[in-house]
Amino acid sequence: MCLRGRRCSSVWIIVVFTNSLVTVATYGRAGGSARVRIYDWLDFLRVDAAVFDYAGMGDNGVSTILRNAPSALRAEVELRALPTRLSKSVLLMSREASPFSSGKLEERLLKSAALSVYDFDDAIYAASARFPQSIWPKDRIWTRAVRHADRVIAGNEYLAEAASKIADDVTIIPSCVNPDAYPIKTDYGLNGTPTLVWLGSPSTEQFLLPLADALVNVNRVRPIRLRVISAGQQSLGKLDAIVERVNWSEDTFANELPSADLGIMPLLDTPFARGKCAYKLLQYGAAGLPVMGSPVGTNLSVLAAMGGAAPSTPAQWENALHDFLDTSEEERRRMGERAYATVGERYSFQAWQDEWRRVVGIDDSGLLSDAGSIS
Repeated sequence: MCLRGRRCSSVWIIVVFTNSLVTVATYGRAGGSARVRIYDWLDFLRVDAAVFDYAGMGDNGVSTILRNAPSALRAEVELRALPTRLSKSVLLMSREASPFSSGKLEERLLKSAALSVYDFDDAIYAASARFPQSIWPKDRIWTRAVRHADRVIAGNEYLAEAASKIADDVTIIPSCVNPDAYPIKTDYGLNGTPTLVWLGSPSTEQFLLPLADALVNVNRVRPIRLRVISAGQQSLGKLDAIVERVNWSEDTFANELPSADLGIMPLLDTPFARGKCAYKLLQYGAAGLPVMGSPVGTNLSVLAAMGGAAPSTPAQWENALHDFLDTSEEERRRMGERAYATVGERYSFQAWQDEWRRVVGIDDSGLLSDAGSIS
């Protein structure tokens, strides 16, 4: 069995996994969804599992796979041999097993395990892709996986509703954070140049673009900075004049949050975005930051609990930002403390660990419980 967070190689799949937890995901730790939904849980609960993370990459774009072609080929071979080794194990799958699957591989894996659990945190059934990824439709994979898993974990109510149409056993477990892993903001006086922070990936930076005019207009009245914690250096158009880029690193990103004044999470109101699990807001809250975000999907309930503004239009964002900059230090402190308390009470690993253990079949010692063990 592999140690937590370490990939299995072909050496490990020549034996049957007995009474063990096996995880399958298309990404390694650098892939946000797999890290949040699987690896962070294994780390927090100190659970040993046999981990299959495809080629261990942070994404499975065409260029990334081509650069890692030998590893991707090995992963395809390993995954197709894996079902014969799962008859006495619990399988936890995140999203999909392979970027080159039509869903049959996921179906076979899930049906082969003694207990199978399928976890997803995006509206995969509403996702669209350009060629060549469109050859392997994600909605087809999602449908097969949800239908054939023994248990399904959905990241929010919107996703659970979709899964419940084709699955009987669906549990909502939000994308959780560990507040103990985040430095906490203590100084709520505004920076000399007030700083907004946005945390995400290059693929989601697009959600900042509709706010460009609003942020530029605010900057004309009162200079502000937009700290973008992400990978790469792609242009954000007119926002480049106020952007301060920080390269995302799993080890250092949290340290960049407390020195900001406000965490923002804009979204477009689309079927796919409605499936988002408000994870950015939870990360800001874990650091004690006041928050602001679009009232889309889970954002709406999280913002209400945290007391954060929920502007819909660029004009509303502009007004809400001006209002925030005019608030007192004490009011900003109350907002940050409320956000922090909300995370701990409703969206932390500590709050959800018993439910996660129950669904996956892990007891308090990290071993398979009766619900997940093999008779």
